[in-house]
This record gives sequence, structure tokens and C-alpha cells, in this order.
Amino acid sequence: MILFPCYAGLGYSYIPVTAQTCDTTTLNLFIDAATDVTAVDYKCLTSPNYLITKVNLATYIITLMTIFGWSMLVWFLPVGMWAFPFEYFGMWLVRPKPMKPDEFKKSKMELA
Repeated sequence: MILFPCYAGLGYSYIPVTAQTCDTTTLNLFIDAATDVTAVDYKCLTSPNYLITKVNLATYIITLMTIFGWSMLVWFLPVGMWAFPFEYFGMWLVRPKPMKPDEFKKSKMELA
């Protein structure tokens, strides 16, 4: 219910494109190869535009899942990495410790 309305409204890709329109009346076709030619030399107008294309539904879903997955990875990976030292410290605190012979006999008798 959320995916398809989002795709209808946001399913476009905006690719930045720079368009240049040049005045060709002063264009010299025979230029020495060693000279540097810029757009300013030919009075070119530069205008930033966007190429708008419709994105395929599968591409849109894959992109959303990738963004969601990376955000989960960015959040839970540090949390899990912080859990390692505390978990190992807790396991060290409750580790089995060697018993003295009289304590071992006592616990053996209790189990029997």
C-alpha cells in the first residue's frame, strides 16, 4: 500500500546534464592543434538541466531495499560490535572455576 503510491510519485530519475549552446558564426574551422580552445572563445551559453527518466519498478524496489538494508547495517553493526566486549566479559564472569576436592565430593554426594 505504501510502495506503489511512492513509485507513482517518486519513480523518476533526475540526471544532471549541462547543455551548451554556441554561436557558430565566428567559428574558425581551421584551428592549430596546439592552441587551447574553450567555450568562452566561441561565446557559448551554458545552462544546467536535468534528464528525467522513468525508473523501472524492479529497479525502484531494488533501490529501496538497498537503502533500507544499508541503513539497517549502519545502525545494527556498531550496536553488535559494542555487544561483543560486554558479552565476552559476562561469559568470563560466569565461567566454570576449578573446585577444591572437598567441594567436589560434597557436590557429587548431593547429585547422587
